[in-house]
Amino acid sequence: MEAKLFRRWVIKSIGILLFSFANILIIDLVTNAVTEFQGVSWDFTRYIDMAENGIRNNPNLIAPFAYRPLTPLLAGWLMRIFQFSSWKAFKLIAYSGAALNLLTLYWLLDRMGFKFKNILIVLEIISLQFFQIKFLMFDPFRPDHLVFPLINLAYLALMAELPFLLAAIVSLGLLVREFIILPLAVYLADIIKSKDSNFIKPLMVLLITAAVFVGIRRFIPVQASEAYFEINSVELFFNTLTKVLMDWKRNINILLCLSGYSLPVLMVFTQTRWKSAWKELGNYRLWLIVHTGCTLVLVMVGGTDVGRFMVFLYLPAAMLLAAMLKNEKLRLVELLLVLIGVTIFNRIIWKVPTVSVDAYLDFYGGYGSRINLQTGLRIFEIAGWVIICRVFRRLITAKIPAKKK
Repeated sequence: MEAKLFRRWVIKSIGILLFSFANILIIDLVTNAVTEFQGVSWDFTRYIDMAENGIRNNPNLIAPFAYRPLTPLLAGWLMRIFQFSSWKAFKLIAYSGAALNLLTLYWLLDRMGFKFKNILIVLEIISLQFFQIKFLMFDPFRPDHLVFPLINLAYLALMAELPFLLAAIVSLGLLVREFIILPLAVYLADIIKSKDSNFIKPLMVLLITAAVFVGIRRFIPVQASEAYFEINSVELFFNTLTKVLMDWKRNINILLCLSGYSLPVLMVFTQTRWKSAWKELGNYRLWLIVHTGCTLVLVMVGGTDVGRFMVFLYLPAAMLLAAMLKNEKLRLVELLLVLIGVTIFNRIIWKVPTVSVDAYLDFYGGYGSRINLQTGLRIFEIAGWVIICRVFRRLITAKIPAKKK
């Protein structure tokens, strides 16, 4: 019986991989490349430099980019072994990371007890988020690709009650992106909620991950820092915190990106579905709350690419969508409307503008403190899709006669 279940799990996992690669390929075919930009020196140039020159005796290392060495070092290894260009090496990692993200997300949702068909719908919606796949096909030089599957694996370790495996995954993830601490925060919240008097394991997990965090910053020599949020002194910390909290333009963009990433949840939202989903999530509600709260804190202190940071809400979004679909499935026309709305809002079928930096920044919107007409249009677009979906749902419901008791 166990062998049969394992074979079924393997077959479904292979199916998810094929589904994932098909999604990624289609999105990639309608996506152009950041290399079309001429004369720009953005974050991605730091990672290319690390891939080409490594981190030993490299005079160009800048914080915080240098503290995320795993992806560029892996790309550098591919470049040397297979004679790949930097573009090809990073693109291969981007494909692999995106596919592994969807595969491990499937494992996670499957472990939570959701149906295969509903998980497929959720994965499709998540893959249509601009910063989930399309942006990383456009700019594959970012380190984000590998952190998504590592976050999913960390949560699977948490489900299996394997705290030291969780510590190992988080420690590895700290070489990729700081957002890997999200499952660690959830683990600590779980411990506090359970009121477990045995703090030896949690303390060891914290010490392991803290040692890796400090070690990275101790042994990777940087020449300068371009960190958005400086914490070198108490005074600087509070000055930076005040500046961040009082930047009302950036706060508007944070709300814009939060609403944009929540668009599929907002489109399928009904009170019945929400109540059913919240009940269905049970103990996972704490995970959702802590993950979301910590993500928003990291977004606040993260920098100007607000949309890129908000993408780490993919897990709460996936959990909520799967829970909403479990007891009340979407009608086909409603599902198609959601997929169309998410596709259009995230500009999946359009090329990313490279004619100017302004056009590029306004393509998705929500960048830093940049407020203009496009900001208002994007807000109205979100509201428009939510209203259209609600009106459409009422029209469909009105045409269906009530069941006789």
